[in-house]
Amino acid sequence: MMRPFFPVVLTAALAAAAAETGPKMLAYSATPNAYFDDHAADAARLYDGFFFVVGSWDEGVTHCLGVGDLPPSDPSWRDKVESNIAKLREAGAAESLLGVSFGDSEPWPSPETLLSADFTAYKL
Repeated sequence: MMRPFFPVVLTAALAAAAAETGPKMLAYSATPNAYFDDHAADAARLYDGFFFVVGSWDEGVTHCLGVGDLPPSDPSWRDKVESNIAKLREAGAAESLLGVSFGDSEPWPSPETLLSADFTAYKL
């Protein structure tokens, strides 16, 4: 079955026009990488920010960001996301967020965990 060509062309044209003059969007589930540093201006034309996903609350936060005075077990993730956010902000994408998952078998967040000084002390 042939797919109509017109909607695809129209969608691409609208996206290109919006990227230059109109609303932008947040990209979900981004991973820190060299592309965002090297092509921040291109990314910022389409996106106003990214959800950088750190992983699970219990493991991803300690692994990628560190908690309290404890450094992250993988400091390269934090270093790369800091670099990505700085380059993206310079290019105009200023709304990047940190995404954290809560697994089905893990305890769900509570006010005590979400507002804990252990998890809110680090600022990018």
